[in-house]
Formats: sequence, C-alpha cells, structure tokens
Amino acid sequence: MRLLFGIFGSSFAVARILQALIFSGCLMVAHEILRTIVGRSAAVAGAVALLALKSWAFPAWTMLNYSQVAMLLCLTSVWLVSKFLEEHRLGWLALAALAIRVTVLAKQNIGVLLGGTIALTVAADTLYEPTPAATPLLRRAAVLALAGVPIVLAAAAYAAQGALGALVTQTILRGPAVAALYRIPLPVAVVWSADRGVFMAASFPYFPPTLFHLGWQERWDIARFPVNVAIEARDQGRLLHPLIAIAWCVVAACRSFRGSSGRVGWSRLVLVGTFALASYASMLYRADWIHLMNVYPPLLLACCRRHSRDPHRSHAGARGSAVLFSSCGLPWECC
Repeated sequence: MRLLFGIFGSSFAVARILQALIFSGCLMVAHEILRTIVGRSAAVAGAVALLALKSWAFPAWTMLNYSQVAMLLCLTSVWLVSKFLEEHRLGWLALAALAIRVTVLAKQNIGVLLGGTIALTVAADTLYEPTPAATPLLRRAAVLALAGVPIVLAAAAYAAQGALGALVTQTILRGPAVAALYRIPLPVAVVWSADRGVFMAASFPYFPPTLFHLGWQERWDIARFPVNVAIEARDQGRLLHPLIAIAWCVVAACRSFRGSSGRVGWSRLVLVGTFALASYASMLYRADWIHLMNVYPPLLLACCRRHSRDPHRSHAGARGSAVLFSSCGLPWECC
C-alpha cells in the first residue's frame, strides 16, 4: 500500500482499486479450484455465488484489510495444492508453502489452520498407496517445513527488539480473552429465542445489518414471536448447512478411499473438506459477521463439491447450481 501510495499518491481510490483486484482474484482462484474438482458449470455457479459476499460484507471488502489478503492467499494455496495432487511436482508444493508463509504473516490463525490443512492433505495423499513409502512423505514434509521460516525470522526480529513477549501475548495468549468477548451460542446448543438477551446477542452478528438496525432503533421488534422463531430458524440453519456439507465430505472420503474416483479425486475431496472444517473451526473463537465473511469461500467450495458429486455428468452442475443459490448464495443476507 505504501508503494502504491508513493506511485499514485495517497487516495481512497488507490486502496479500493487494489481491494477490487484482490476480490476479483478470489473469484478467479475459486473458479479454478471448482473447475478442476466439480466441472465447469458448477464452477461458474460457485463463482457467481461467491459474488454475494461482496454485497454482504461491503464495508470490509471495500477497504483493504489483512483478512481479505489472507483469503486470497488461502484460496491460492489450495489451488496450488490441487495442482500438486494432479501432477505430484514438488514445485507446486513449494509455491504452496510460500503462500502459507505469507498467510501466517498476514493473519496468524488462518495461516496456521491453512498449514495444518495442507499438511494433512499431503500426508493423506502419500498414504493413499497400498504400500506407502517413507521417502516421498519426508521429502514433501521438508518442503512444507519451509513455511515455518518466516515465523522463526519474525520471532527473531521481535526478540532482537525486546518485544518477543508482547508478540506471544498478542498473537497467542490473548486468544481466549478474545474468544470470550465474541462467544456466541452454537446452533441447537441453546434456544436463542427463549432468552431475549441471548437472542439479541446472537442476532447481532448473524442477522442482516440493515434489518437488525431497524430492530435496534425500535422500528420493529425482532424478538417478538413468531418473528424471533423465524429469524432463529434462518440463522441456525445457515450455520448448520455447511456442517452437513463437511460431514458429507468426511463420509465420502471414507467410502471412496482407493475407490473409483482415484487418488487425485480422493485427495482433492480431503483437501476441500479439511479446508472447510478448519475454516469453520476458526470461526468459533470469533463468531461475528466480519469473521464469517472469511469462512464463506471455503464453505462454499465444500457445498459445491457436495452437490456436484460427478463433474462428468452434465446434470450434476445444474443440480449443484440450484442448491448453491438456494442454500449458500444470495439468500444469505437478502430477504
């Protein structure tokens, strides 16, 4: 940003153009990931559904933020690993490790979860063989270990300035306090509408901001029966649907192990399912809509994979498109 400001001058337009390019990059990479695993038609549907994120989280996706940069890096890493699973060239894995390194520096928790996702996928791909060999696994582990180099260098730089303790406190030890501040009841764990206080707290991060503000200004009562029940059913269902897609990925991976889908198809299923699960888990410590926008793209990949099981069947993409738009796309934040 400083480099661009130095060239074009300090301007909101510069930042917004850069942010538009970052969001466009997310769309392009997501389309490429989906094109290789579920086919062209479902890939287009998934990319279009991802457009809903722009209007849903307009303020945060308009100005440059580390979360959006991290999302582009995450999707790029998944695409690079998908290419590695297809060709088994260590160069793709090395580029993925580089993307992981930069992601960790941009957003620590997402970078760590991304590294775990890719490590698990690569290990599963290696162990797919009936008689797995230790040498390929060690070679790939050595390449992925390079992702930790920037963390070590950053820690050394902070230590040299006497700020290593503050770094650890801010990025690791402070996590439980942040989680307690933003904690929201999980779906089905408690009936939100039975307690007005809990219901209002839960509706704040999940309900469309415009309608919530109308309730906040007492223009309408969102906690009045049966409106509250309808809101709760909508919000909890929206949070439960991705879990169904993730569960399907887990079951499908177990059932198709060394099956007709082959090594590449099975490993990509593990990659998408693990990426979605890790992203959903990252939301649990901070369940608000600003963080949810970073969870939406990985969950969309899993949902698209769930509803387009066979990319070689022409009707699979159409069926996936319909389900995507009805459950994961535009209706998320529209009435």
